[in-house]
This record gives sequence, C-alpha cells and structure tokens, in this order.
Amino acid sequence: MSNYSEAAKQHHEISLQYEHKYILFFVALIFSILGLAIETSTPSKNYFQIIFELSGWLFLLLSGILGLVILQESAAYYRFQSENSSLWNELNSLLSQKEMGKENIPWLDSSRADEVRHIMRPIDDVIRDKENSLKQIVSERDTVQKDVVLKINIQGITFTIGIIGLIISRGWDHIAYIIINS
Repeated sequence: MSNYSEAAKQHHEISLQYEHKYILFFVALIFSILGLAIETSTPSKNYFQIIFELSGWLFLLLSGILGLVILQESAAYYRFQSENSSLWNELNSLLSQKEMGKENIPWLDSSRADEVRHIMRPIDDVIRDKENSLKQIVSERDTVQKDVVLKINIQGITFTIGIIGLIISRGWDHIAYIIINS
C-alpha cells in the first residue's frame, strides 16, 4: 500500500507541474498574440473594424491578466493542499497513538507571549483541534479552487472573444469583398 500511495503522490505532483506549465505557457501565448496584434495593426477608417480590433485587444489583455491571477491563486491552492496533507499525516499519527492507548501527549504551550512551556495534553483535545484545523483548511482550499475554476472559464471566454474580435477586424476587408462580389 505504501508503494501505491507513493506512486499516486508522484503522479499527482507531475500532474500539478503540467497544469502549472500549461497555465504559464497559455499566459505567455496570450500576451504574445496581444503584442503581435498591436504591433501589426494598420490604421483603418472603418469604425466597425476599429471597434473589433480594440475589443480584441481589450479581451486578450483581460484574459492575460486573469491568467496571472490564476497563477497566483494556484500557488495558494497548492499551499492549502500541502497543509491539508500535513494535517492528515499528523491526525493519522495521533489516531494511531490513541489506538495504542496513549491518553496524553507532550505539547508546547505558547499561549503566553513571554514563555513557552512543555505540558502534557489530552490526545482527544489535540485530535479535535487537528480535525477543526483540517476542516478550515479544506474549506479555504475548496473556496480557492472554485475561484480558480471560475476564473479559468472566464479566461477562456475572454480569450475566445479577443481572438474572434481580431479575426473579424483583420478579415473585415475580405469579408466585405466576398459579400459585395457575391
């Protein structure tokens, strides 16, 4: 079972690395497209073409900024995930000690700012505290995860709208030519 959990942990780490790289490369792609679109734009007297071009730039900029926010919040999610794993390990260790008959465990009491004392604390109290901390961490992690998923969806929509705006703007003359000559 230990080999399975180590393999699962390793696969999870690899998937997180790929996800992080994907987000990073996608943000780089968005800003590259935006930079090229701005660099290669040509002046136009057609207001619709100008509106589509500028809206394409705006939506690509929003998509890139959302990507940067997603990268930042992903780091917070991974931090919460790490704290979650650490608390689970501590909780499992405490439960094992309780099964072996331990009723009290050594504890550092830092309730007073001027001193830290070594005390014996009931294991049930420590388990309860760890479970409460775990619930709080899971709640915070899930909130961050929902925010990241929402922002990823919004980023995809803004990227798509930006690309469509640029395609319409850049293809406006060709579309008009086809319509007029049909």
